[in-house]
Formats: sequence, C-alpha cells, structure tokens
Amino acid sequence: MDFFYETMISYIIWNVSPSIFSIGTFAMRWYGVLFVAGFLLSRQILLTILNKKDKTIKEADTIILYLVALSVIGARLGHVIFYERDLIGSNPIEILLPFEFHPAFHFTGLQGLSSHGAVIGILLALWLYRLRKKSGLGFLELLDSVAIIIPLMIAFVLAGSFFNAEPVGKLTNSPAGTVFIRPVTDGLVKLPCCIMRNPGGKNPLDFVSVKKDKGRHSDTTGHRPIILYLFFKPGATEQIVNEFLLGDVKTYLFDAAKFVYEPGTEPLHYTIFVEKDIYTARIMTIGLARHPVQLYESISCLFLFVFLFWYWKKRSMTIAPGRIAGYFFVVLWSLRFAYDYLKENRVPLIDGSTFGMAQALCVPFFIAGVVMTIYAYRKK
Repeated sequence: MDFFYETMISYIIWNVSPSIFSIGTFAMRWYGVLFVAGFLLSRQILLTILNKKDKTIKEADTIILYLVALSVIGARLGHVIFYERDLIGSNPIEILLPFEFHPAFHFTGLQGLSSHGAVIGILLALWLYRLRKKSGLGFLELLDSVAIIIPLMIAFVLAGSFFNAEPVGKLTNSPAGTVFIRPVTDGLVKLPCCIMRNPGGKNPLDFVSVKKDKGRHSDTTGHRPIILYLFFKPGATEQIVNEFLLGDVKTYLFDAAKFVYEPGTEPLHYTIFVEKDIYTARIMTIGLARHPVQLYESISCLFLFVFLFWYWKKRSMTIAPGRIAGYFFVVLWSLRFAYDYLKENRVPLIDGSTFGMAQALCVPFFIAGVVMTIYAYRKK
C-alpha cells in the first residue's frame, strides 16, 4: 500500500491515488466524490438560509440547478474566451463537449475552466432565476445567500484538484512545497516498454513506491532528493531490468519534467537488488517541490465560508442586502490576485508584463465588491 504522504520540515511527497477504487474501466475518483459532497452540503446550507427567508426546499433546489448549470457553462466559455480563443475557430464543437475527436475519440471531461467565467455564469443564473420565477427576494438578497455557499463549493472542488496532483504552483523551498509524484509512479507502471528489449512487449513493473532521500541535499529552489523503488514482476531477468531502466525509465523521467528533474546529460543513478528471483531497483532522482496552490486556495475559501456563515447567523435580521456579497467579492478576488503570483503557467496581460490576465480579471470583481459593500453600509 502506498504511503499517502510523507512529510518532514522540508517538503511533502504527495503520492495519493486520484481514484478511491476502480472496477474495470470504472473508477470512483476523489474529485467526483468531493464535488458531490460539496454540492450536497452547500444545498443543505442554502436551504437553511432560505428557510429563514420563508422559502421552500423546491426553491433552493431550483436555485442550485441554475447555479450549477450556468457556472459550469460560464467557466468553460470564460476559459476559452480569456485564454484559448483559437479553439473557437479550430474545434468549436469541442468547447462544451467532454470529448476529443482528434487525433482519436476519447472522453476528456470539461478541461480548462475559468473561475471568472464561473462567477459571471452565477450572476447570470441569479438574474434568470428572478426573471423566470419572480422570487420575492431581491437580486442582492439572492446574491448574499449564494455568496455564503460559493466559497464552500470552491473549497471542495479545489481539494479535488489537489487529489488529481495537478502541478500548477511554482517551485519553492517552503516547508509546504509538495512533490506531486503520483503521475510518475502511475506512469511508470503503465509505461509501454520496447518490444525489442522485452519480447512479450509487456511492462515488467509490478508497482512503484517513493521515499525521501535523507542522505542527499539540494540547494536549488524546489529540487528535492527522492528515491523511487521499482518492484518487478516474477520472471523479469536482470537483462530485462537493466535495459528497461536505462532505456524506458530514463527516457520517461527525462520527459516528466513537470514532476522530476532527471537531466539527459547524466546517467540514471540506480541500484538493483534481487531476492528469491524477484528484482527491485532503487533509483535516486530529484523531485520538484511546488507550491500546492490548490490547497492554499481551498483552505482560504473554507475560512471565508466559515466567516460569511458566522456573520450571517449573527446579523441576518439587521444586515443590509449586498454586504455579504460585497465581503465575498472583496476577499475572494484579493486572494485569487495574490495566489496568481505563486502559479507556474501565468498568462501575462501583455507580453513581457508581470501582471497576469487572471489578475486583470480579478480587478473588476474586486471593485464590484467594494461598491456593494459601500452601498450596503449606506443603506439602512
């Protein structure tokens, strides 16, 4: 059984499987479970809020249906419009479909989602809901209610992204620096090896585990020494093991540059052990420790939810419409602006600028939050 994580004061190794369990081609993934859990919990909290406004379960479910549908559509369209406009002309049919048709048809899910587009979708959902349902609540009252649960849903979704081991953060020497090694350990086991080296054409690996290399030190930012243990299947010979390591594994680690640093100019540092005709290899390489930005944002959103819910519980009968939503916009987009500096693949607003596109998109939402907050404080 893989270690979930291994931590000292220096860095964290994250080797959690993104799947809770799998049966055949079906896999129950942490991302899906956390998404559903966040949805159900948010629904219950929204129902509690609306009950205090004399609204029914049916109304809460309708609001959430509008929110989920239009936030997902808005998130996808926002990503395409802000970051991937070429897709509109090249493959417009794939923008909202969770499939790719080229080079071959396969299921991808909705890849590339923008939080800015999601919030625009949420605002549109509330406007359409009031337009069609003629709710007794004003737009700002609805927005206040929804603003409380949105950080909770974001927290669950970002936690799911962390389980997916998506390396979006910059390299760091921080104690929170995380080596996302699971894609490497999974990839090595699934690696198709060269048929010339292995006549059966099958990968000889059984499983891979990883440990910190406490005997080595690295002064380069984000470079952390790790040891990969490769356990081979019965029947693997010493020749197959050596050729697989020097050919397939070395090439794979060199190509996995987002997760490990294995320069092509240096030989693979490995040792082979054999016990009862079962081979094990120990590989000394360098893991890349990155800021776990998804985790930072998830925890921040969880605290924001707690604060907003506490504030609503304390002041719900006297608070002016728009104040909670104003707090939500100001805090959330301030955090998103700051965290963008910790992300690796930032899209500059202008070529050569240190000011990112995502940060520029945060500004109007932040200003909207300030305006709502001032309006709410001036309103009796």
